[in-house]
Amino acid sequence: MACRLDAVDAAAGAPTRLARESRSCRDGVVPTGEKIGLYFVFLGHYTEQAGVAAIIGVIVWLAACLTGGVNSPVIPFFCVVMSVWATVFLETWKRKQSRYAMEWGMVGIEEIEEERPDFLESDLVLTRRRH
Repeated sequence: MACRLDAVDAAAGAPTRLARESRSCRDGVVPTGEKIGLYFVFLGHYTEQAGVAAIIGVIVWLAACLTGGVNSPVIPFFCVVMSVWATVFLETWKRKQSRYAMEWGMVGIEEIEEERPDFLESDLVLTRRRH
């Protein structure tokens, strides 16, 4: 889970703000807002999954170096494995996103949000004029 970040400030040895927020995230409280919390959950998920892909990539690279470089027979295998990895990554992210959205009460939030007329049109919005 992305909320299990246990960052510690190396110089002071005290938990950082990120670590405090990640603990509250585990407890179901998102101090920075649900959308930002979901963004950091995505970053954690992507980092975990990219680590798996990196390990596979290093193994395939070593095998390719030993069996013929660019024309190695392991390259097509790696392409198939990365296609499967991408599909698994997206499907597991969809599942995780749905779970957190449900836990944090974000389901149907677009339907609940009111239109804010103050922000629909403004004189402060500058547009480029073509000369």
